[in-house]
Amino acid sequence: GADDPVCSAVPVPEIAVLPGQWVRVGKSGSDVVLSWGSASSAHPCVLYRVYVSTVPLPSSKADYTLPGVTGQPGFVHVGAASGPGFLTYVVVGSELATGDGAWGHFE
Repeated sequence: GADDPVCSAVPVPEIAVLPGQWVRVGKSGSDVVLSWGSASSAHPCVLYRVYVSTVPLPSSKADYTLPGVTGQPGFVHVGAASGPGFLTYVVVGSELATGDGAWGHFE
């Protein structure tokens, strides 16, 4: 217990916390690889929820599904690059003490 992180009551900031720290998307074979700036130094209990939409112009949270959750500032969406169509990703920081962070214009 003494070495467990202490979760803060402060909401997780936007994932892009510094200039140039945007969510970056790349391709590796048939996988989509995402990376972003880490918020875990200020928030040791942060988890990142990665949402994806196949809707061309997503207009609500309902247009997204959750392919994964990670504690690292990166995610590999296995096999996503091999499918047809366009994918839209949203990465939401979630902290155990405060819940999910902002969903941008869907809030």
